[in-house]
Amino acid sequence: KDEVLVIYPNPTTESIQLQIKTEWANSLNLRAEVFSVDGKSMLQAKGNLLDIQENINIWLKNAKSGAYVIKLITPEKVLETKLIKQNK
Repeated sequence: KDEVLVIYPNPTTESIQLQIKTEWANSLNLRAEVFSVDGKSMLQAKGNLLDIQENINIWLKNAKSGAYVIKLITPEKVLETKLIKQNK
């Protein structure tokens, strides 16, 4: 079965919703990190999926436009996807 991290809308101007299709979707023990395309860590968050989503959205309000990589670390694996931030 595919374990997938879904971000929408993508591209976004200011906020996203996260969805994961995995048995860990309701876990309280998730970690996430947002990286710039050159590998610089921009944000680290942990908690449940909603906590992480809120932290990313707070960061996104002031983030520069460009491409980012979001890594979501579950107890068993790392899910990764790209995010495009656009100016309003």
